Amino acid sequence: MLSPSQSDSYPAVAILLAAYNGAEWLDSQLESILAQEGVYVTLFVSVDPSTDKTAELIAGWATRDPRIIVLLQHEA
Repeated sequence: MLSPSQSDSYPAVAILLAAYNGAEWLDSQLESILAQEGVYVTLFVSVDPSTDKTAELIAGWATRDPRIIVLLQHEA
């Protein structure tokens, strides 16, 4: 993983991920996205109200990896 100070020599890439009831697939998806080489990745995640553990899983990843930004949910 590149640190923000190392990111100056790599292109910055922002990835937007919408997640809904995706807990079954999220670990492998996040591992793949964050393992990209030659770019500094920032992952913005919007979690729709899910009935599985999607929100908790994303929150756990975000506490361990500063490249993951969880977007706030707004009530309609």
